[in-house]
Amino acid sequence: MTEPRTWTYLMWAPARWLNSNDRDKRRPDKVIAAWRGTSSAIAQYAKIPRLDRVRITAELQWPDNRRRDAANYMPSIKAAIDGIVLAGVLADDSDKYVAALTIQRGPNCERRHVAAFQGALVLTITEETAVNQQPPVEGPKPRPTFPPKPQVQA
Repeated sequence: MTEPRTWTYLMWAPARWLNSNDRDKRRPDKVIAAWRGTSSAIAQYAKIPRLDRVRITAELQWPDNRRRDAANYMPSIKAAIDGIVLAGVLADDSDKYVAALTIQRGPNCERRHVAAFQGALVLTITEETAVNQQPPVEGPKPRPTFPPKPQVQA
């Protein structure tokens, strides 16, 4: 049994974090482009090959211990995954190609790095192979009828 191939890369926040709670009227096109472009460049530099199906773990690292809701930063993660698609690693970021996406808070990054002022995103891409694929979830089984219907014999 072979282990699935895995790639991990750290990406310093290239712009402000995009947050699901943003009610900002500013168009974040440049911010999204920064996240997408940085992720694409890193994926190309890492020479990640074309993959059919993957599991992605997004670990968010901040330079402080402030309370945050990691799932609120999904727009930043989405832009980074779009960068992976742009780099040609995946054909698309739909469910057909991304089997699972896990978002978690990681350890604090060190402030001594100038780029760490806004934090970092660590993406781990694991190839989904026939060995580690989970079987499809079956739908609910039909319920038996109560009382049972009488069986008529001819």
